[in-house]
Amino acid sequence: MDALDRIDLTAADLLTRVDDALAGGAPAGHRIWPLLRWIRLLPGEATRSIVALRPIEFSQLELGIVGDRLDGAVEALATDLEWTGRAAEAFQASREREERFLIDPVDSVVDRYDSLGSYVDELNAWIAESRVSLALQLATVLRSAEAVTLVVGAASPADQTARGIAAAEIGAAVLAAIEEIIRSGEQLHEEWAPQLARVHRPRPRSVEPPSSGTTLRFEL
Repeated sequence: MDALDRIDLTAADLLTRVDDALAGGAPAGHRIWPLLRWIRLLPGEATRSIVALRPIEFSQLELGIVGDRLDGAVEALATDLEWTGRAAEAFQASREREERFLIDPVDSVVDRYDSLGSYVDELNAWIAESRVSLALQLATVLRSAEAVTLVVGAASPADQTARGIAAAEIGAAVLAAIEEIIRSGEQLHEEWAPQLARVHRPRPRSVEPPSSGTTLRFEL
């Protein structure tokens, strides 16, 4: 349990009040409107989506194990053939395609797995930073005058108006932090899109080896 998990337990009631107040609308022209239209979630719902983010359990060590197995596959492919003929030539061509797929100096499987590991590391760093950022924002709104207004305000029309404004202020602060988190995540994805496309490059299609044309005869 990190800081966001802990503060979310405290902030959950406040954010529920914020969502309930905003469900009836926000003050006209308030800065929360563009954020609501862009994120398409109320502050409490959006917060829960960030709280649900967890680091990916996918380590460089695991990728290293995959790389070792790929090295073993490359060694197996390097074994000399012990037969000749058209079928052997077709097999050799297929084997060379597979070998290039595994150890291509520009785009090998091993290099692509290394890229995937680096992406996961950066993605996990983004998740960790995002959780800290949102935790700090929640701590700020919990100490705000708007939080007091929203929690202890009376039910008179004037107080209801004040509660609506307080909910919009809190919601805008939370959604602004979440907007920054989302845009940062989108930027990370855009930066890594070319490398991720390489990870999904398909393996070469195998070619059916030709028939050797050999006729087998059996004495009955």
